[in-house]
Amino acid sequence: MENPKENNKVENHHTVNAILSPTFVFSATKLADQFGYAEGNPTPEQQILDPKLRRIFSNRFAAQRSREKKKNHLADLEIQKKTFENEIAQKQQLQDLYENKRQTQIVEEEIMYQEIDILKNYSMFKDGEIEKDKGEVIRERELQVIEQQEELQAQLVNLNIGPQECPIIQPQFIMQTHIQVTT
Repeated sequence: MENPKENNKVENHHTVNAILSPTFVFSATKLADQFGYAEGNPTPEQQILDPKLRRIFSNRFAAQRSREKKKNHLADLEIQKKTFENEIAQKQQLQDLYENKRQTQIVEEEIMYQEIDILKNYSMFKDGEIEKDKGEVIRERELQVIEQQEELQAQLVNLNIGPQECPIIQPQFIMQTHIQVTT
């Protein structure tokens, strides 16, 4: 009795290669699509009876699908890569712009601090001048009071009145006048 596996063997080696060639796999897939083989219906590679040939055919077909899937995946990754590179370039330009603005603000801040220091120094200088002027005004008023007292004394001497008899020349009156002048 014959072995059923031996009946399904293909004697011609060229026939196996022709059936398993990528062109045949492609055409078998195309035929399967044309004739509307659904998932439940057997495809041409499933109709091969020899398990060895069926496995070889199935492996080649799966390898071809895997290569196509890999190729599509690589194409998608390339598109993603280009998209990300464009985004990075745009964001780098924005970062450079913001960095330039930040540097400009730092310089402006330093200039403002220098201007504040200059204004503080100017204010201190003006305050010193004001205090100096106040001191000069006080000294001039004191000199005016002293000159007025000397004039009064001179007039009193001409009139023959002593300084003790005149209340204007008394030291208390001079101090009161000085206090009124300074305030």
